[in-house]
Amino acid sequence: MKAQSSVGIGGAADALREYAGAVARILLGALLVWMGVSQLTSAQEWAQFIPFVDHSSVAALACVAAASQALAISGLLLAAGIGSRLWSAAAAALFLLMLLGIALTHGPGQIGIRDLALAGLCLAVFSAPSETLTIQL
Repeated sequence: MKAQSSVGIGGAADALREYAGAVARILLGALLVWMGVSQLTSAQEWAQFIPFVDHSSVAALACVAAASQALAISGLLLAAGIGSRLWSAAAAALFLLMLLGIALTHGPGQIGIRDLALAGLCLAVFSAPSETLTIQL
């Protein structure tokens, strides 16, 4: 049985430690939802990062739409705590795929570094032990 912490800094640290994974997962999920919606509403701007196709083509816009919807759905499920490991791994794979597209079309840059960092965060959520407030699939 876990001993009760005294009120104060020690108690706050224990509470933070207990819920840090959930807070990180929820914030990452919210960020993924925001990114997905942002990319979906400005698909033409993001189509320039799709390699090997004309950036104004339906194929490029379809790729952006698929990726943005995958980000938003992954983010919603991550924030809700449903299948956190599965959806964080899927989001990490998507970010690495987007990073490859960015590297092939524009070379590494700010967006590439952002996607690399977000892939790392997704992998951290994936590799973290099960935390409170989740339903694992």
